[in-house]
Amino acid sequence: EWTHVRRSNDRDFVSLQRIGIPPFTASLHYREQIGNKGDIGFELQFVRRAFHIEYGFNALGGYNNTEGDVVLNILYLTIAPQFKLNRSGTAVFRFGPMIGKKLGGRFVGERNSAGASSGVYTVTNSVIDGPLPDLFKGDIRFLVGLGLLRPWNDTWRIGLDLYSSMTVF
Repeated sequence: EWTHVRRSNDRDFVSLQRIGIPPFTASLHYREQIGNKGDIGFELQFVRRAFHIEYGFNALGGYNNTEGDVVLNILYLTIAPQFKLNRSGTAVFRFGPMIGKKLGGRFVGERNSAGASSGVYTVTNSVIDGPLPDLFKGDIRFLVGLGLLRPWNDTWRIGLDLYSSMTVF
């Protein structure tokens, strides 16, 4: 279980936690040999992320807090050149941008707010069960990977591909 908390000041907060829905990823790769030193690669990757989130702000005159479970579906397009690390080309290094577009998802939770207006203090509680708010979007990531490739025949290779991706924007 992981939690991330970011506070920009004492009033604003964000907290994330993993939930029981298993994440899911499916990928389709294409790599074209462009010379003796490397290849160019393209990848489409569908990623389903699931997490619990709490966010909002607290102020002297009130608060606005949202809490719920998120299922977020993103489709990534990756363009990654791949370079051979040895003569036989069985060890490779690749890197490149991953551009993600939100395909949809679901938010189930609640929103609570309170505040004073014209001397009247109001408290509002509402249940949310529907599409994701605009807060959840696609992202741009940077991928770095190492792979081990074994020739299947003259055209196809079987690979073990380890990679990491970091959010850029």
